[in-house]
Amino acid sequence: MYFNKSSKDISLEDAKYHFLKVKSEIKDLLYELGDDCENLRVNRENLDQEFMKDQYRILTESLEDIYYRLEYLTKPVVEQGYIKHNDAKRYALPSGTYFTSGSTCEILYNDTKYDEQYWLYTSIEHNGSDYYAKALGPDVSINGMMVRVRK
Repeated sequence: MYFNKSSKDISLEDAKYHFLKVKSEIKDLLYELGDDCENLRVNRENLDQEFMKDQYRILTESLEDIYYRLEYLTKPVVEQGYIKHNDAKRYALPSGTYFTSGSTCEILYNDTKYDEQYWLYTSIEHNGSDYYAKALGPDVSINGMMVRVRK
């Protein structure tokens, strides 16, 4: 399905304003619905209502992801540098800040296929032998890459 979109330019500040409004609405909705939509009352014998509740539960998972990504993007970059293994075999910034499974950061990625460079949001995971950037996959070494952290 195609969603008709505007071709009019919008400033980054205007987009930020709209995203912050959406973030606030998402927060209010998630609060009202409760954990796993437990506050959403339906007639358990009505299959249509049960279906809708299940669909809303699935949507709330996506809304939570959107909310937390928007929350992340509102934070300032507090640290940046090239990462390498520390004594504990974890990737660390020169300051000593290190990454474990689930840590989020941005990696400066050099896309040789398109001759481009850009920041890539990712989480750090472990494949049993080393840590890797989930967005790049376990086969791409992140040793020596530029990383930045928001907090």
